[in-house]
Amino acid sequence: MRARPGIAIGSSAFAFGIALAMADIYPFAIGHWLFAGGTAIHGAIGVSLRSARLRNLWLGYGFSALALSAAVHVWFWRFAFPKGVWYPEPPQILQRFLQVDGESALDALVSNWIIVALPALSLAFLAAAFLVGGPRSGASTNSA
Repeated sequence: MRARPGIAIGSSAFAFGIALAMADIYPFAIGHWLFAGGTAIHGAIGVSLRSARLRNLWLGYGFSALALSAAVHVWFWRFAFPKGVWYPEPPQILQRFLQVDGESALDALVSNWIIVALPALSLAFLAAAFLVGGPRSGASTNSA
């Protein structure tokens, strides 16, 4: 039994919203805005896609973003932080714009990795979208 496209797009949008909300830093409490905005934008784009192949790729992107954010959190809080393994060195992106210390500084380290990893994931899925969007038959596209 196939799931309805609306349910699949909604689930993917929900997963993408959670992935964005995981980049929130403790005292600033903007996670609910990141979640709402990410869910709405991801869902709107998913609904507007007409090609089934592109829609399936978009669904995979939403779930992959959640898996990536979860992997970053698990890596940092279960491996790097308790064992003192700080390689690769976390990039200092948020610290350039926000004053963070204490627990916020640790949250910022995780968020920095998410800020680096999500655009890389986005570029990979963008490249895949260009590959998926081409002709799928073995026939030549030339009419002559």
